Parts: sequence; C-alpha cells; structure tokens
Amino acid sequence: MAMDALIPVVVFVAVYVTIAFEWLNKAVAAVLGLMVLWVSGFASGFIDNIPFTITMIPIVHTLLAARPIPHDILWWALSLGACLGGNLTLIGASANIVSAGILLRQGHGLTFSEFTRKSAPGTILSLMISSLVLTVYLWVWL
Repeated sequence: MAMDALIPVVVFVAVYVTIAFEWLNKAVAAVLGLMVLWVSGFASGFIDNIPFTITMIPIVHTLLAARPIPHDILWWALSLGACLGGNLTLIGASANIVSAGILLRQGHGLTFSEFTRKSAPGTILSLMISSLVLTVYLWVWL
C-alpha cells in the first residue's frame, strides 16, 4: 500500500526532471546561438566577413560536436552575425570599401569614424532583431 502512494511522487519527479532538462537544453542552445551571433557580428565589423566566416567553420563544427543543436541554429547565427556585422565599419565588408571609393570619386570624403558612427545603430539593431528571431525560434520549435 505504501508503494502505491510513492508512484505519483516518482512520476511527478520524473516529469519535473524531464521538463527541467528540456528547458536547460533550450537555454544552452540559445546561449550558444547568441554567443556565435554577437561575436561574429562584432568581429566581422573589423575583419572582412568572408575570411572570418571561413575561419569560424571549424569552430562551429567543434561546438556542434560537443553540444549538438538541431535546426542549424549555430550556422544561422554565424551567417546572420557575419553578414550583418559587416555593416558595422568601413572595412567590415568589401561593398563598404567600394561605396566609400565611389563617394570619394564624387567629391564626398567619408572617414572610418564617420562611417562607424552612422552604421553602428543599424548594425546593433539588426543584430538585436536577429537575436530575438533566433531565440523565439529555439523556444518554439526546439
């Protein structure tokens, strides 16, 4: 009779532990995704985004080998961070340098600090929106 009373308690604990592990899995996936997004976003602002992305491929493979995360979230985070982060500074992407050259030919100079001052708010906003999208996707579909 006493064993019958323990069954609901054991079931409750098992369900609670399962839910806690699911939440922890989502939290770790979100933290890793956001870390890759923001690090790649700021790094690709100062390093051309294509070489940076190529350099990060083995690192993302290592992260995924240590902690498998479904739905290619880390690859999306790397792609979004490198692409959007390239807008942060004048040297972040080749298109920025080409655009500055066109401006210079037209008689309008643009310094590194002017470009960064004007582009930083948009870059940070786009990285914040990407963070929100990745996090919501993880919590809804993981």
